[in-house]
Amino acid sequence: MTKARIHYIDILKAFAIILIFFGHIGFNWSIVKDVIPSEISLYVFSINVVLFWLASGFFLKPTSKWSLKKEARSILLPYAVTALLAVIITAIVVFVLGDPTTVGSGAWDVFMAAVYGTGSRSDVTLFPVSAIGGIWFLLALFWGKLAWSLAHKTKYASAIIIVIFLVGWYSSRYVFLPFSIQPGLCASLFLHVGYLCNKHGLFEDKKIPIPIWITFPIIWITTIWWFGDSVGVYPVGCAYPHGLSDAVGAICGCLCVVPLAKFIDKHLGQFGNFMQFVGRNTLVLFCMHILIIDRFPVETLAYGITSSTGIPPIVGFLVIQLLVPIAMSALIYLLPRPLARIYFPQKQTRLKQAV
Repeated sequence: MTKARIHYIDILKAFAIILIFFGHIGFNWSIVKDVIPSEISLYVFSINVVLFWLASGFFLKPTSKWSLKKEARSILLPYAVTALLAVIITAIVVFVLGDPTTVGSGAWDVFMAAVYGTGSRSDVTLFPVSAIGGIWFLLALFWGKLAWSLAHKTKYASAIIIVIFLVGWYSSRYVFLPFSIQPGLCASLFLHVGYLCNKHGLFEDKKIPIPIWITFPIIWITTIWWFGDSVGVYPVGCAYPHGLSDAVGAICGCLCVVPLAKFIDKHLGQFGNFMQFVGRNTLVLFCMHILIIDRFPVETLAYGITSSTGIPPIVGFLVIQLLVPIAMSALIYLLPRPLARIYFPQKQTRLKQAV
């Protein structure tokens, strides 16, 4: 029997992927930097990935045995396939638009980045290596779930998880290990918060008084604006400039989204159904989005659309960034079942049932 889904958690995941799209689209490209204030990035990047971790932690159970086979199939396999696609796409793009003689070196650079598995460049990696990009999140989720599971084999899980977070955060200043291990150690804290919210029913109606809910945005805004400095909170590099205080701010920011998700679920009908659909399919949307922003010459293509159609560059840019990942996701769903299930683990006869 299939376990009933909690719709507002799907909507939380939809908000997370939308914020990831928004963050990458709004702040990484010169074509739109003049359109959206860059200061907003401090807040967007402080919660977009953390919101995913919190939603994932909501379903964790200490009594469930951690399965390497299950986690490898659901997390590491999509990482490996997406990394392979990144290598192939890089080779094609370099061959078509760049210097064909550098195809091998370009593809090898991406391959080594995938092997090392760091999401952003660092001066303290074990050896010089490029960043693989956004799919670091999958590796971090794997390690975060493992660390969380091991911590819950003790009587002091909460305290141990805080220590794990601090170890991941502090050690990353001196050496950034392969496979996004340290971001994963930090992720265990946010997974744990999601678990605690479910365990104590904190998302149930009227469980938390309204005055306390009001403090969450205040803490979030204050922490990121006051303590975040210009660096901000970026989980990809364990960039929590002030340690636990930044983590608390990020958690409060995520909790601000919960009432909105529940309101959409209860009152906005078709829009709520759309958000649930997005939330059920975040894995494939996320991976395709990362391939687009990291491996395609997006700005060149956007200006090409502009020159041929006369539409503003920002419109062409958004078309590529939003519609192409959706189209790629749909094509993957139409692949033979064994291939499609890499990104749609429980593929059913209709796309809206994919989880």
